Amino acid sequence: MRDRFVTAKLLVIDSDTVIKNGAVHIRDGKVACTGLEKNFDLSRVKLQRFDTHILHPGFINVHCHLDLSFLAGAITPGIPFTDWIRELRKRKFSVTPEAMEAGIGNGVRRLLETGTTCVGDVTTSTSAYKALVDAGMRAVIFHEILGADTDPKEKIVALEKRIDACQPTDLVTNGVSPHAVYSTSHELMEAVVHLAISKDMPMTTHLCETKEEEEFARWERGPLRDTLVDFSVYRNGLSRKETPLESVDRSGALSMAPGGLLAVHMNHPNLGDTEKLKLSGAKIAHCPGSNRWFDRAVPPVLSYIKHGVPVALGSDSLASNTDLDMAAEMRELKSAIPELASSELFKMATETGAVALNLPKETGTLRNGAPFDAVAIDIGEKLKPDNPFESIMEKDRAVRCVFINGEKRYGG
Repeated sequence: MRDRFVTAKLLVIDSDTVIKNGAVHIRDGKVACTGLEKNFDLSRVKLQRFDTHILHPGFINVHCHLDLSFLAGAITPGIPFTDWIRELRKRKFSVTPEAMEAGIGNGVRRLLETGTTCVGDVTTSTSAYKALVDAGMRAVIFHEILGADTDPKEKIVALEKRIDACQPTDLVTNGVSPHAVYSTSHELMEAVVHLAISKDMPMTTHLCETKEEEEFARWERGPLRDTLVDFSVYRNGLSRKETPLESVDRSGALSMAPGGLLAVHMNHPNLGDTEKLKLSGAKIAHCPGSNRWFDRAVPPVLSYIKHGVPVALGSDSLASNTDLDMAAEMRELKSAIPELASSELFKMATETGAVALNLPKETGTLRNGAPFDAVAIDIGEKLKPDNPFESIMEKDRAVRCVFINGEKRYGG
């Protein structure tokens, strides 16, 4: 057994529990117990002290596209969604593998240096898997698929090969992601659902992101249809002439996704959608910075929370955001919805993120039995002992050390 202790001026166990001058006993990468430092005999143990720091559970970024990190700062913010899709497609077709891999590496480093210990990454390659494994990060790799196929057999075989190339580790597991209702045929989405069930993998999809998605899903018209036609990937009948959530539900993704579907965005729900999400056990990934980047209205986050639908936070990609910093996502949402307490925002960025990704119980906290995924930050004069969650959100906080599964992965 590998036993060690870490102490901190403020030890954040979860969004409800903070210990001043606290200590964590770590055994085999997990939290064995926590308490006041003075209650432990630390004279003969392996010890690391953070006497001027907050030690808190690491952030969990539930929605990211590390593959697109090479596009950091390359696309003009605020352009129409379909213009963004066209620009994205053009640049993806021209990028070299070396440039994409370098971007992924930069993205992973940015996650770590800003205190993210776990990421839900949506990808069409295996490059992010390798980078995340090499960095020692915790992750769920959501293998993305799209297409208008009426017979999805070949694409499912290719998807399975991609999944098999990313063998699960103690920290990195696999999931699947049919892209969206406007880009994925009903037949293909249904086949992905059955694959997820057969392999007991989590599932995520982009859902109710834009008004254009609604227009396409219900009436098979609008800018998204025009874009698909221009790309020569459109076929009649791709739309089921129903709301986006109804279409996803018809495929089985809403009711049958293992552990509950992770619905990304949900910016424009229709009447009854919130109740359907609640009853199905679905979760929502909200990306505040990406919403701001696109100049979108704030979704009904408070209504989702009030009705018992878990809402976790993600950064989306550097093709549609300026950073991968989860504290910035918390600040952005606080600015948009001031009535959200900083402790609630912290929970959305940690414990609720673990729920959204179907991670083991206690992940996203420093409770007994949780993996020791933790971040030590130095706030200096801006330390707020009575509300450390506000300090954790500070733009100029200094991340000094990041632990994942008990191992130091960043800092000193």
